[in-house]
Order: sequence, then structure tokens, then C-alpha cells
Amino acid sequence: MVERTKTKEKVRYRKIGGGTFRLRNGKIIKPNQIFTAEPHEIPEAFKDTLVALDPAPEEEGPKPSSNKPRFEVQFKGGGWYDVVNTESGKPANSKSLRAEEAQKLLEELT
Repeated sequence: MVERTKTKEKVRYRKIGGGTFRLRNGKIIKPNQIFTAEPHEIPEAFKDTLVALDPAPEEEGPKPSSNKPRFEVQFKGGGWYDVVNTESGKPANSKSLRAEEAQKLLEELT
């Protein structure tokens, strides 16, 4: 007797936009077509042309955790500061602030 191994869950998708593509198993997907596939079967280049109709199964393994603060105060010079997003490097404030104002904004954002 052959035992089946635990299979990965399939997810229903709808193809949006024009053009067609092939899944890794050779199946051709046309525009506006609804199909089921495992997430690893879909080529990375075409994932933005699909809408998942079912929630994707959660991937196993530890999830990365970020201990870094999302915002930090950076000195601009001349007594002026910016509150900067550490991920994108863009300031959260439109104009440079004094130290006290920058600290208040940082506390509001975190």
C-alpha cells in the first residue's frame, strides 16, 4: 500500500490583463481565466498579473522579525533635524525641525 505524502494547498487565481502565460506544468492560462495552482508553480514574472481568489496558505518556517525602529532622528546641520524612515531613507517631515519638535514627531510615529 502506498501512502500519500502531505500535498501543498492549491490556490484559485484569476488572470488579469492581456496576454497568456504557461504554468511550470505546461498549462496555458488565458486572460480572465480562473485556475488553481500551487504558489510555487507560478513564474515570478507573472505573479503581478494574477489575483488570488482564495487566501494563500501560510508558508512554514520562522518569520523574520525586525528589531530596528522604523523611524529615527537625523541631524541635518545648524540645529535642524529630520525624522527619517529607516527602510526608505525618506524624511517623514516636510521641513527640517528643531530637536524638540523632531523628538515629538518621532514619539507620535512610533
